[in-house]
Amino acid sequence: MREILNALLPWEFSPTALIAALAALTAYLRGWRRVGRRAGVLRPAAFLAGVLLPYAFLDTHLEFYALHLFWLQRIEHLVLHHLAPFLLALAAPLPLLEQGTPLWVREHLLRPILTSRPLLALYRLLQQPALASVMFVGLIYLWLIPSVMLDTMLSRTDYGIMNASMLIDGILFWWLMVGPEDSQREVRVSYGARMVILVAITIPQSLLGAFITFHRSILYPSFDICGRIGSIRPLVDQELGGLNTWVLPGMMSAVGLAVVASRAMRENPRLSARPGAPAPRPRSAASPHEVVSPGWNPEIDDPAADGTALHRPLPRMLPR
Repeated sequence: MREILNALLPWEFSPTALIAALAALTAYLRGWRRVGRRAGVLRPAAFLAGVLLPYAFLDTHLEFYALHLFWLQRIEHLVLHHLAPFLLALAAPLPLLEQGTPLWVREHLLRPILTSRPLLALYRLLQQPALASVMFVGLIYLWLIPSVMLDTMLSRTDYGIMNASMLIDGILFWWLMVGPEDSQREVRVSYGARMVILVAITIPQSLLGAFITFHRSILYPSFDICGRIGSIRPLVDQELGGLNTWVLPGMMSAVGLAVVASRAMRENPRLSARPGAPAPRPRSAASPHEVVSPGWNPEIDDPAADGTALHRPLPRMLPR
Protein backbone atom coordinates (compact mmCIF):
# COMPACT_ATOMS: atom_id res chain seq x y z
CA MET A 1 0.00 0.00 0.00
CA ARG A 2 2.83 2.39 0.85
CA GLU A 3 4.40 1.74 -2.55
CA ILE A 4 1.12 2.60 -4.28
CA LEU A 5 0.77 5.81 -2.30
CA ASN A 6 4.37 6.75 -3.06
CA ALA A 7 3.73 6.16 -6.77
CA LEU A 8 0.85 8.64 -6.63
CA LEU A 9 3.05 11.34 -5.14
CA PRO A 10 4.77 13.80 -7.47
CA TRP A 11 8.18 12.84 -8.79
CA GLU A 12 8.95 16.54 -9.38
CA PHE A 13 6.14 18.62 -7.93
CA SER A 14 4.32 20.77 -10.50
CA PRO A 15 2.16 23.42 -8.82
CA THR A 16 0.68 24.35 -12.21
CA ALA A 17 -0.69 20.83 -12.81
CA LEU A 18 -2.03 20.53 -9.26
CA ILE A 19 -3.71 23.97 -9.22
CA ALA A 20 -5.23 23.47 -12.68
CA ALA A 21 -6.66 20.05 -11.75
CA LEU A 22 -8.03 21.22 -8.38
CA ALA A 23 -9.54 24.38 -9.88
CA ALA A 24 -11.27 22.42 -12.66
CA LEU A 25 -12.63 19.75 -10.32
CA THR A 26 -13.80 22.29 -7.74
CA ALA A 27 -15.58 24.49 -10.29
CA TYR A 28 -17.22 21.47 -11.92
CA LEU A 29 -18.43 20.08 -8.58
CA ARG A 30 -19.89 23.46 -7.59
CA GLY A 31 -21.65 23.75 -10.94
CA TRP A 32 -22.93 20.19 -10.73
CA ARG A 33 -24.39 20.82 -7.28
CA ARG A 34 -26.18 23.91 -8.61
CA VAL A 35 -27.63 22.83 -11.93
CA GLY A 36 -26.25 19.53 -13.12
CA ARG A 37 -27.41 16.87 -10.66
CA ARG A 38 -29.78 15.38 -13.22
CA ALA A 39 -27.17 15.30 -15.95
CA GLY A 40 -26.58 11.61 -15.35
CA VAL A 41 -23.37 9.79 -14.56
CA LEU A 42 -21.53 9.50 -17.86
CA ARG A 43 -20.64 13.14 -18.37
CA PRO A 44 -19.30 13.75 -14.85
CA ALA A 45 -17.36 10.48 -15.09
CA ALA A 46 -15.89 11.52 -18.45
CA PHE A 47 -14.87 14.90 -17.04
CA LEU A 48 -13.31 13.35 -13.93
CA ALA A 49 -11.28 10.92 -16.04
CA GLY A 50 -10.36 13.68 -18.49
CA VAL A 51 -8.83 15.73 -15.66
CA LEU A 52 -7.24 12.98 -13.57
CA LEU A 53 -5.57 11.04 -16.39
CA PRO A 54 -3.35 13.95 -17.54
CA TYR A 55 -2.62 14.83 -13.92
CA ALA A 56 -1.41 11.26 -13.31
CA PHE A 57 1.17 11.59 -16.09
CA LEU A 58 2.18 15.16 -15.29
CA ASP A 59 2.46 15.16 -11.51
CA THR A 60 2.96 11.61 -10.21
CA HIS A 61 5.71 9.01 -10.52
CA LEU A 62 4.24 7.96 -13.87
CA GLU A 63 6.08 10.98 -15.28
CA PHE A 64 9.37 9.54 -14.05
CA TYR A 65 8.68 6.18 -15.69
CA ALA A 66 7.64 7.89 -18.95
CA LEU A 67 11.03 9.62 -19.01
CA HIS A 68 12.80 6.26 -18.88
CA LEU A 69 10.59 4.02 -21.06
CA PHE A 70 9.74 4.92 -24.65
CA TRP A 71 6.65 2.71 -24.79
CA LEU A 72 5.21 4.40 -21.70
CA GLN A 73 5.96 7.85 -23.09
CA ARG A 74 3.85 6.95 -26.12
CA ILE A 75 1.04 5.98 -23.73
CA GLU A 76 1.50 9.34 -21.99
CA HIS A 77 1.09 11.20 -25.28
CA LEU A 78 -1.90 9.06 -26.20
CA VAL A 79 -3.54 10.17 -22.94
CA LEU A 80 -2.58 13.84 -23.34
CA HIS A 81 -3.32 14.13 -27.06
CA HIS A 82 -6.18 11.67 -27.59
CA LEU A 83 -7.94 10.05 -24.66
CA ALA A 84 -8.21 12.86 -22.09
CA PRO A 85 -9.20 15.59 -24.62
CA PHE A 86 -11.73 13.17 -26.15
CA LEU A 87 -13.33 12.58 -22.74
CA LEU A 88 -13.37 16.30 -21.92
CA ALA A 89 -15.07 17.08 -25.24
CA LEU A 90 -17.72 14.41 -24.65
CA ALA A 91 -18.31 15.76 -21.13
CA ALA A 92 -19.23 19.22 -22.57
CA PRO A 93 -18.26 20.80 -19.22
CA LEU A 94 -18.35 24.54 -20.01
CA PRO A 95 -21.83 25.27 -18.60
CA LEU A 96 -21.13 23.55 -15.30
CA LEU A 97 -17.65 25.05 -15.06
CA GLU A 98 -19.12 28.50 -15.59
CA GLN A 99 -21.83 27.98 -12.99
CA GLY A 100 -19.25 26.72 -10.51
CA THR A 101 -16.73 29.51 -11.04
CA PRO A 102 -16.99 32.37 -8.52
CA LEU A 103 -18.58 35.48 -10.00
CA TRP A 104 -15.57 37.72 -9.35
CA VAL A 105 -13.30 35.27 -11.20
CA ARG A 106 -15.68 35.18 -14.16
CA GLU A 107 -16.12 38.92 -14.36
CA HIS A 108 -12.62 40.16 -13.62
CA LEU A 109 -10.40 37.33 -14.85
CA LEU A 110 -12.07 35.01 -17.35
CA ARG A 111 -14.40 37.35 -19.22
CA PRO A 112 -11.67 39.82 -20.30
CA ILE A 113 -9.63 36.89 -21.60
CA LEU A 114 -12.49 35.08 -23.31
CA THR A 115 -13.83 38.25 -24.95
CA SER A 116 -10.44 39.30 -26.29
CA ARG A 117 -10.79 39.73 -30.05
CA PRO A 118 -7.23 38.60 -30.87
CA LEU A 119 -7.70 35.42 -28.83
CA LEU A 120 -11.08 34.71 -30.41
CA ALA A 121 -9.62 35.23 -33.87
CA LEU A 122 -6.75 32.86 -33.04
CA TYR A 123 -9.20 30.28 -31.68
CA ARG A 124 -11.34 30.38 -34.82
CA LEU A 125 -8.22 30.07 -36.96
CA LEU A 126 -6.96 27.04 -35.05
CA GLN A 127 -10.41 25.46 -35.34
CA GLN A 128 -10.36 25.50 -39.12
CA PRO A 129 -10.60 21.78 -40.06
CA ALA A 130 -7.60 21.64 -42.41
CA LEU A 131 -5.28 23.50 -40.03
CA ALA A 132 -6.54 21.59 -36.99
CA SER A 133 -5.85 18.27 -38.73
CA VAL A 134 -2.35 19.28 -39.88
CA MET A 135 -1.47 20.55 -36.40
CA PHE A 136 -2.83 17.42 -34.75
CA VAL A 137 -0.68 15.07 -36.82
CA GLY A 138 2.21 17.53 -37.21
CA LEU A 139 2.82 17.79 -33.46
CA ILE A 140 3.13 14.01 -33.19
CA TYR A 141 5.72 13.99 -35.98
CA LEU A 142 7.54 17.02 -34.55
CA TRP A 143 8.12 15.58 -31.10
CA LEU A 144 9.16 12.21 -32.57
CA ILE A 145 11.98 13.64 -34.68
CA PRO A 146 14.98 11.94 -33.02
CA SER A 147 17.07 15.12 -32.66
CA VAL A 148 14.10 17.05 -31.27
CA MET A 149 13.29 14.21 -28.89
CA LEU A 150 16.89 14.16 -27.63
CA ASP A 151 16.93 17.89 -26.87
CA THR A 152 13.47 17.74 -25.29
CA MET A 153 14.22 14.82 -23.01
CA LEU A 154 17.33 16.53 -21.66
CA SER A 155 15.56 19.80 -20.84
CA ARG A 156 12.90 20.02 -18.15
CA THR A 157 11.46 23.18 -19.70
CA ASP A 158 11.25 21.72 -23.21
CA TYR A 159 9.70 18.53 -21.84
CA GLY A 160 6.98 20.58 -20.15
CA ILE A 161 6.35 22.54 -23.35
CA MET A 162 6.01 19.29 -25.30
CA ASN A 163 3.43 17.84 -22.91
CA ALA A 164 1.48 21.10 -22.66
CA SER A 165 1.35 21.48 -26.44
CA MET A 166 0.04 17.94 -26.85
CA LEU A 167 -2.72 18.48 -24.29
CA ILE A 168 -3.84 21.88 -25.62
CA ASP A 169 -3.79 20.77 -29.25
CA GLY A 170 -5.67 17.58 -28.36
CA ILE A 171 -8.43 19.57 -26.64
CA LEU A 172 -8.77 21.90 -29.64
CA PHE A 173 -8.96 18.99 -32.10
CA TRP A 174 -11.33 16.70 -30.23
CA TRP A 175 -13.59 19.62 -29.28
CA LEU A 176 -13.96 20.26 -33.01
CA MET A 177 -14.67 16.58 -33.69
CA VAL A 178 -16.92 15.45 -30.82
CA GLY A 179 -17.61 18.61 -28.78
CA PRO A 180 -21.14 19.85 -28.04
CA GLU A 181 -23.48 19.97 -31.05
CA ASP A 182 -25.34 23.27 -30.74
CA SER A 183 -25.81 26.65 -32.35
CA GLN A 184 -23.05 28.13 -30.20
CA ARG A 185 -20.23 26.28 -31.97
CA GLU A 186 -17.61 28.75 -33.09
CA VAL A 187 -16.74 26.63 -36.14
CA ARG A 188 -19.27 24.23 -37.62
CA VAL A 189 -18.05 21.17 -39.50
CA SER A 190 -20.40 18.69 -41.15
CA TYR A 191 -20.57 15.13 -39.84
CA GLY A 192 -19.28 13.83 -43.16
CA ALA A 193 -16.25 16.12 -43.10
CA ARG A 194 -15.44 15.05 -39.55
CA MET A 195 -15.56 11.38 -40.54
CA VAL A 196 -13.16 12.08 -43.42
CA ILE A 197 -10.80 13.92 -41.07
CA LEU A 198 -10.82 11.12 -38.50
CA VAL A 199 -9.92 8.59 -41.19
CA ALA A 200 -7.32 10.88 -42.77
CA ILE A 201 -5.38 11.52 -39.54
CA THR A 202 -5.11 7.78 -38.93
CA ILE A 203 -3.00 7.16 -42.04
CA PRO A 204 0.09 9.27 -41.21
CA GLN A 205 0.02 8.15 -37.58
CA SER A 206 -0.06 4.50 -38.66
CA LEU A 207 2.79 5.03 -41.12
CA LEU A 208 4.92 6.69 -38.45
CA GLY A 209 4.13 3.96 -35.93
CA ALA A 210 4.98 1.24 -38.45
CA PHE A 211 8.27 2.97 -39.30
CA ILE A 212 9.29 3.10 -35.63
CA THR A 213 8.15 -0.48 -34.99
CA PHE A 214 10.13 -2.05 -37.84
CA HIS A 215 13.23 0.16 -37.64
CA ARG A 216 16.21 -2.02 -36.83
CA SER A 217 18.39 0.59 -35.11
CA ILE A 218 17.82 2.82 -32.08
CA LEU A 219 16.06 6.04 -33.05
CA TYR A 220 15.83 7.61 -29.59
CA PRO A 221 19.11 7.30 -27.66
CA SER A 222 17.81 9.77 -25.06
CA PHE A 223 16.20 6.87 -23.20
CA ASP A 224 19.60 5.18 -22.98
CA ILE A 225 21.12 8.42 -21.73
CA CYS A 226 18.40 8.83 -19.09
CA GLY A 227 18.59 5.11 -18.31
CA ARG A 228 15.85 2.63 -19.12
CA ILE A 229 13.98 1.13 -16.21
CA GLY A 230 14.04 -2.64 -15.82
CA SER A 231 15.64 -5.18 -18.10
CA ILE A 232 13.73 -4.32 -21.29
CA ARG A 233 15.95 -4.30 -24.36
CA PRO A 234 16.16 -0.96 -26.24
CA LEU A 235 14.79 -2.37 -29.51
CA VAL A 236 11.89 -4.06 -27.73
CA ASP A 237 11.10 -0.80 -25.96
CA GLN A 238 11.17 0.98 -29.34
CA GLU A 239 8.99 -1.68 -30.98
CA LEU A 240 6.38 -1.41 -28.23
CA GLY A 241 6.44 2.38 -28.50
CA GLY A 242 5.97 2.11 -32.26
CA LEU A 243 2.99 -0.19 -31.79
CA ASN A 244 1.46 2.28 -29.33
CA THR A 245 1.90 5.01 -31.95
CA TRP A 246 0.51 2.79 -34.68
CA VAL A 247 -2.47 0.94 -33.21
CA LEU A 248 -3.90 2.94 -30.30
CA PRO A 249 -4.47 6.28 -32.11
CA GLY A 250 -6.31 4.36 -34.82
CA MET A 251 -8.57 2.88 -32.16
CA MET A 252 -9.29 6.38 -30.84
CA SER A 253 -10.21 7.54 -34.35
CA ALA A 254 -12.54 4.53 -34.67
CA VAL A 255 -14.29 5.48 -31.42
CA GLY A 256 -14.53 9.08 -32.63
CA LEU A 257 -16.06 7.86 -35.90
CA ALA A 258 -18.66 5.88 -33.96
CA VAL A 259 -19.61 8.96 -31.91
CA VAL A 260 -19.89 11.21 -34.98
CA ALA A 261 -21.85 8.58 -36.93
CA SER A 262 -24.30 8.05 -34.06
CA ARG A 263 -24.92 11.78 -33.83
CA ALA A 264 -25.47 11.99 -37.58
CA MET A 265 -28.02 9.15 -37.44
CA ARG A 266 -29.76 10.67 -34.44
CA GLU A 267 -30.06 14.01 -36.21
CA ASN A 268 -31.26 12.37 -39.43
CA PRO A 269 -33.16 9.18 -38.45
CA ARG A 270 -33.59 8.25 -42.10
CA LEU A 271 -29.89 7.29 -42.18
CA SER A 272 -30.52 4.45 -39.74
CA ALA A 273 -34.07 3.51 -40.76
CA ARG A 274 -34.63 0.07 -42.27
CA PRO A 275 -35.94 -0.02 -45.85
CA GLY A 276 -39.71 0.13 -45.80
CA ALA A 277 -39.89 1.20 -42.15
CA PRO A 278 -42.25 4.10 -41.38
CA ALA A 279 -40.66 7.48 -40.79
CA PRO A 280 -40.22 8.33 -37.09
CA ARG A 281 -42.84 10.62 -35.60
CA PRO A 282 -41.60 14.04 -34.53
CA ARG A 283 -41.29 14.58 -30.81
CA SER A 284 -44.24 16.62 -29.62
CA ALA A 285 -44.04 19.46 -27.13
CA ALA A 286 -45.26 18.87 -23.61
CA SER A 287 -48.93 19.40 -23.00
CA PRO A 288 -49.82 22.54 -21.02
CA HIS A 289 -51.61 20.26 -18.57
CA GLU A 290 -48.66 17.92 -18.14
CA VAL A 291 -47.41 17.73 -14.58
CA VAL A 292 -43.70 18.35 -14.22
CA SER A 293 -41.67 18.06 -11.05
CA PRO A 294 -40.47 21.30 -9.50
CA GLY A 295 -37.07 22.40 -10.68
CA TRP A 296 -37.24 20.19 -13.80
CA ASN A 297 -35.69 21.82 -16.84
CA PRO A 298 -36.91 20.15 -20.06
CA GLU A 299 -33.68 20.99 -21.88
CA ILE A 300 -31.39 19.71 -19.16
CA ASP A 301 -33.36 16.70 -17.94
CA ASP A 302 -34.83 15.37 -21.18
CA PRO A 303 -33.19 11.96 -21.74
CA ALA A 304 -34.09 12.13 -25.43
CA ALA A 305 -32.10 15.32 -25.96
CA ASP A 306 -29.28 15.36 -28.47
CA GLY A 307 -26.58 14.64 -25.93
CA THR A 308 -25.54 18.26 -25.54
CA ALA A 309 -28.60 19.86 -23.98
CA LEU A 310 -26.60 20.90 -20.95
CA HIS A 311 -24.73 23.29 -23.17
CA ARG A 312 -27.82 25.19 -24.32
CA PRO A 313 -29.83 26.76 -21.49
CA LEU A 314 -26.89 28.19 -19.58
CA PRO A 315 -24.98 31.40 -20.28
CA ARG A 316 -22.09 30.96 -22.69
CA MET A 317 -18.53 31.79 -21.73
CA LEU A 318 -17.24 32.34 -25.26
CA PRO A 319 -19.11 35.07 -27.19
CA ARG A 320 -19.88 34.53 -30.82
